[in-house]
Amino acid sequence: MNMGVEQYVWNKLGRKHIDIKPPTASDLNNPSKVDWITLCDDANAQDSHKDDSSLNSLQVCLRGACDLAMTSFFLKTKFETIEEFNYSVHPWEVHTNARSLGLYKDQESDLDIRTILEKTPGPDFNRYNSDIIQEKSDVYVISFSQEGFMSSYRHKETGLILSLRCMYMFPGTDACDADYTSLAYDDVKDFLTDTTEEKWNYFKENYEFIGGFRNSDIVKEQFQNDVIHIFTRLKHAQKKVIILGLNEKIGNLPRLVELWSSINSIVKPLAEAYEYDYIDINDYVKTDADLTDELGGAHYKRSIYKKFSDVIADCIAKV
Repeated sequence: MNMGVEQYVWNKLGRKHIDIKPPTASDLNNPSKVDWITLCDDANAQDSHKDDSSLNSLQVCLRGACDLAMTSFFLKTKFETIEEFNYSVHPWEVHTNARSLGLYKDQESDLDIRTILEKTPGPDFNRYNSDIIQEKSDVYVISFSQEGFMSSYRHKETGLILSLRCMYMFPGTDACDADYTSLAYDDVKDFLTDTTEEKWNYFKENYEFIGGFRNSDIVKEQFQNDVIHIFTRLKHAQKKVIILGLNEKIGNLPRLVELWSSINSIVKPLAEAYEYDYIDINDYVKTDADLTDELGGAHYKRSIYKKFSDVIADCIAKV
């Protein structure tokens, strides 16, 4: 979906008349030009999809959400890629936010924290392992676009902060407003099928809800500390790091662009201090025409993702 395959094939066939009966998922006329797809003789031939370049030997880790997931379609034609994107393990979402890396680091080195997390509802924390922790890739491309879409909780005794996102949502709220500690076990047992009553009661009794990135200075401070941890770790490992900034100007969801502006205000100065490449999305996303049809500001036209990939590839070429 949204890869332009049907438009490319239709153009290749000479734009013959097709009797289309709605509803359909896409418009054959939009986009009218698809220049990111290449027809090759043998797609199954070894390395036939790779450009002929010495950079092919580089391994690139892409960590983020939709912005990098879409960009990866173009980058994987040039580099060996590792993709770390959000996914669901019912009923939880495993997300690529900075806090998950901090928690994984903490529970590896501190048995008390590991014990606390084992008592706490949520995904198995082994799922938060990352190539950033393994340090196997040559280049790391990171987006922090996921930071504002989950709620955070503080362990009352230790001050440990964790973020959770469940596929269950409160009606009329967004993720950072969803306080799961306000729910009794009877309220959640039908959809949190992986969670025992003992775990849920431990969570309710030992954690306090502190909100999300939009409404909690504690969460913002923890985010900054986690980003510093990530940047310092990769700096010590002498890795190439590229940060993809966030859209803070275009779209019809002011809360979203305000959120991303706040994230940029923390990440961009740190990226500059660590001498990492920082790609300002606002240099490429300039009007509503650059967004997909919902115009929210979170998803872009395929041509914009292609531009992102070209800029990232240029940055990687400087390795």
